[in-house]
Amino acid sequence: MLVMNRLKDEVSPYLLAHASNPVDWHAWGKDALNKAKSENKPIFLSIGYSACHWCHVMEHESFSNPEIADVLNEYFVSIKVDREERPDIDKIYMDALVSMNGQGGRPLSGFLTPDGHPFYMGTYFPLFPNYGLPGFKDLLLNIARSYDKYSQEINAQSREFTQKILQISMPINSIFNHENNIFTASIQIILNDFDKENGGWGTQPKFPHPLALSLLLHNDLYHEAKIQNVVNFTLESMSKGGLFDILRGGFHRYSVDEKWLVPHFEKMLYDNAQLALIYLYAGRRSNHERFLTIALKTLDFMINELLSENEGFWSSLDADSEDEEGKFYTFSKQTLHEIFNDEELKNLNQNFDLAGPGNFEGNFILRLLSNGHEIEELSKLIEVQNTRIRPKTDDKILVDWNAMAISTFAVSGFLLQNDKYLTIANRVANFILNNLICENRLYHSYRDKKLGQKGFLSDYANLINAFIDLFIVEKNKKWLDIAYSFCDNMVDLFWENNQFFDTGVDDSQLIIRPQTIDDSVTPSGWAQALLVIQKLNIFRSEEKYADFIHQSINLTGSQIQKFPISYAAWLKVISNIINSPSSIILIKGEKDQEFAQFLENYLIKNILPDVIFFSLFSNDPLFDELFILQGKSLINNKTTLYLCTRTTCSKPIFSFEELNSELNKTSYPTFLRAPIDFSTL
Repeated sequence: MLVMNRLKDEVSPYLLAHASNPVDWHAWGKDALNKAKSENKPIFLSIGYSACHWCHVMEHESFSNPEIADVLNEYFVSIKVDREERPDIDKIYMDALVSMNGQGGRPLSGFLTPDGHPFYMGTYFPLFPNYGLPGFKDLLLNIARSYDKYSQEINAQSREFTQKILQISMPINSIFNHENNIFTASIQIILNDFDKENGGWGTQPKFPHPLALSLLLHNDLYHEAKIQNVVNFTLESMSKGGLFDILRGGFHRYSVDEKWLVPHFEKMLYDNAQLALIYLYAGRRSNHERFLTIALKTLDFMINELLSENEGFWSSLDADSEDEEGKFYTFSKQTLHEIFNDEELKNLNQNFDLAGPGNFEGNFILRLLSNGHEIEELSKLIEVQNTRIRPKTDDKILVDWNAMAISTFAVSGFLLQNDKYLTIANRVANFILNNLICENRLYHSYRDKKLGQKGFLSDYANLINAFIDLFIVEKNKKWLDIAYSFCDNMVDLFWENNQFFDTGVDDSQLIIRPQTIDDSVTPSGWAQALLVIQKLNIFRSEEKYADFIHQSINLTGSQIQKFPISYAAWLKVISNIINSPSSIILIKGEKDQEFAQFLENYLIKNILPDVIFFSLFSNDPLFDELFILQGKSLINNKTTLYLCTRTTCSKPIFSFEELNSELNKTSYPTFLRAPIDFSTL
């Protein structure tokens, strides 16, 4: 009979996957912490996530091993945490790991005092000594003996170390009056650090850096040829290597090499939500058809493999299937010979990297060659995949990641005039409003009709951004009103002492109140909060919370300048200070509706990222409610167009010729991606 431990009633699929381990696992909470204190036992903290390959390896080697379980159960209180469910806990102890060892990794394996202070940190430990690491059992016994003998010293030193982490992580107050200088210098550093040979930034493992790409697609940057080359070369390189799934669409989490050839095979919602929109924007700006195709395939992947039938988007797909990394996505030479004839194989070899003994552990990852193109034979490989055991899906619903997906589908639906995408964005947003709010408090996660932890700053900030995007594309005031309300709640919960924190004032206390300043693959909650404050103030007659922005830049400016690639969302905040977001206001006339519709379609097809577009009739009630529309009116009952920043607008425009004349007044594209080509009208 299978004996289940204390995790059997948890919601997280990652925790449930450990519910049959012989280890007496606890979820993080008062019971586990009180047990450690009452028994004076150190805590073994293991933090991972469902799609993590090395988390699975350690679970199989050690946590399923009765000998290891006996040692853990006798000498430690063992706590298992899903990093996606509890990013606050992960943040604190990942900072401790990096401070101790100089780098992080997954899974996180930490040893804490009974009151939660870290004293020894690591990542994956093998069952037996290997990779220059001690065997896990020997490590456990050594730490247990050390704590038993030196517990007073370890407790004192660990508290001092916690204070050191707190001091290191605190922002440094500096006065910055020249945001333009910060921005210009930071962009130059990002360009200097660009990998000119392979695209992207960094070495191995290599991550896509969607926030840096999004920043460089910003309207006042992408017009420069050098920046266009950086963005387009990176997107080309990522899409032709193993990172992009040519068969099913969607991107894997990262590449294990600097050339984007071999991926780590997990697929995450947040990566694909961001990259789909980046490829869509880049494809539109550069007339790059393949980028547009990749955007559409990524959106289809999200719909087909991550969207639940009646709820929101699931979190991720595992890297492993049948206990083997990448098995679902790779093909053996034998399989290829079984399903293709010689002519088909020749065609495949001309387009994909299928020569030799294999490019991944004797098997093949599909990679598009520089001169290759996608071909009909790929459908046979999809049929083979459909007979395989699929990677497991982590089917919990996370608000911050779902909010990114809502924004992506709302904006994509608007730009592509695709009602299906808009319907998905609406459905998921309403699902969150109806199911993840309890007693006026947003929650972070949901699964099986159960709520998880209270929402974090990143949940509020990303969801407000999604509501704003829905309002802009639909002109439904409901979404703007909800965004205003959530913004007030966000400030009440997370703003304190002139800075934002990750956790709310109503959250249970940890050893540190975590605060994420730098971006990871997703924007920091702090930077995203400032961005939504900026966006909302576009619609207000009087700015609200605007002082938060300069206070925050004063606290973080020195860090932004040192490591700008890790502060791309902050740089977008600074860019918005330097150049107010642009808007296009189209007021449609009753007498020339055919022209109005033609002009609207043209503007939607050519509008730049981050430009706010309003198309409405002169009797729309929004004219009385939005600052952005004040002073705009229909003239002589003719369709009237205005090109605006926050403080200034063009003269009224009535024709394509007048529009082109206004566009040519700027030295770079500000509103539309190019001057009007009259031959196409």
